[in-house]
Amino acid sequence: MSPRGSSLSPVAGVTMTLLLACASLSVVPEAHAQLFSYGRVAQQRVGVLSIVWQTVDFQPDTNVSTEGAPAFTGPTYGIMYARGNVTATVTYGPESATDDRSARLLDVAIATWSNLFTIGASEASRLYLPLTLQSNYRRVAPAGQANSPFSSFQVTVIGLGVGLGGSTERGKNVRFEVRAAPALGIALRSFGGSAGMAWLVDAGVRMDIREVFGRLGLSVGYGYRTQSWRVGEANLILEPSQTRLDYLGSHHMVALGLNW
Repeated sequence: MSPRGSSLSPVAGVTMTLLLACASLSVVPEAHAQLFSYGRVAQQRVGVLSIVWQTVDFQPDTNVSTEGAPAFTGPTYGIMYARGNVTATVTYGPESATDDRSARLLDVAIATWSNLFTIGASEASRLYLPLTLQSNYRRVAPAGQANSPFSSFQVTVIGLGVGLGGSTERGKNVRFEVRAAPALGIALRSFGGSAGMAWLVDAGVRMDIREVFGRLGLSVGYGYRTQSWRVGEANLILEPSQTRLDYLGSHHMVALGLNW
């Protein structure tokens, strides 16, 4: 499959991710966009801006030769913004420890959700089933070859899933939220126009402490994701009969930021 058949550019992959998130906001009821949606602080909404540190493992999942295939193992850094029922994260990793080549990883991930069904609720706590829309773009490439279709991995994923979530308030200004959701969707390569399937499991917990510094508060979070990409050729240098390279990846994330 030649590069001239490309239907997506790296910029288009990120743009599609952002547009899908914006579109999802227009169809999610405002009542579900309130992070504090019940009890003593129902009138409040919370925005959070955090710095992010991740440990990432991203490797080919195949029986064929993976020599020259993009891979990444190491830390990445970035920022995360959350408000109501939307989170957006951008992270970047400067190099890989998997081989002698220095790789670069760029991730853009956006998730939005709506309360599909409330299992149980009280004045301060609730347990619910969220319907989630996940979109992420990942680029892994050696230094200086980010736009090469022959040595880079560039895939946009759009997935839908149903998970389990819960939240509770402790006092007036402390809130915990936990959420886990599997998702299944389509994966689109930025080069060659090939498509495939992807699945992921995304889980996280966050604590918000409000009004620590006047109007500003502190937020601390942890997240975990495991993801599989099944999307045709990931390394076009391989022989035509060996062009399919599936990928597996996971990361642990720690976030620290301010809320308002």
